[in-house]
Amino acid sequence: VLARFTKLLLKLDMFALATDLEALLVECFRCERAEFHLIVRHPISGEPQLERPAHPESVPLLMGQNVAGWVASNQEIVKLDDAYCDRRFDPCQDRALGQQTFSVLAVPLPREAGVALLANKSEGFQAADEGLLQLLATNISVAIQNVRLMEVQKESQVYSKGLLRCMVALGRGFVSMQDCFTSVLMQAAGLI
Repeated sequence: VLARFTKLLLKLDMFALATDLEALLVECFRCERAEFHLIVRHPISGEPQLERPAHPESVPLLMGQNVAGWVASNQEIVKLDDAYCDRRFDPCQDRALGQQTFSVLAVPLPREAGVALLANKSEGFQAADEGLLQLLATNISVAIQNVRLMEVQKESQVYSKGLLRCMVALGRGFVSMQDCFTSVLMQAAGLI
C-alpha cells in the first residue's frame, strides 16, 4: 500500500490525484467511504470553501459547514463514533445520496490545503487510524502543492507562448503594437 501511495503522490492532475487517493484510503483503512476536500477560493467573493476534486459536480461546502468544513475551519481532528449524535454532522448529504454515515474520522491537511475524511469503518476508527491518517495527511498536502504548482506553470507557459508569438508577429511587421497589446490582454484574461 505504501508503494502505491508514494506513486500516487507523483500525480500532476488534481482530479486523478483525488480520485485515486479516495480509492486508496478506502482500501487502506477498510472503510466504506473516503472524501478528499480541497480548500479553494470562491471565484467571485474570494471566500474560502471546500470542493471535492474527485466529484466536481458536488456542491462546495462553506468553511465551518458539516464535519469537513468544521475541520478545515478549526484545523482540528474529528473522530465520531455516531455521526448523527454530533451537531457538526449534517445528515442532508446522506439523505440526498441514499446512504447512512455512522463513524467518521476527519483530519486537516497541513498548510490549510484541505481535509481528508473517512466514513463507516465497521469496527469504528481507532487511535492507530488517526495516527496513520495524520501521517498520510502531510504527504497529501505536499502532493496538492505540487499539483497546484504544475497548474500555475502550465498557465505561465500558455501566456509566455502567446506573448512570444505576438512579439514575433510584431517584429515581422504583421501586427501593430496596439494589436499585440490587445492580444496579450485577451490571453491574460483567459487565464483568470
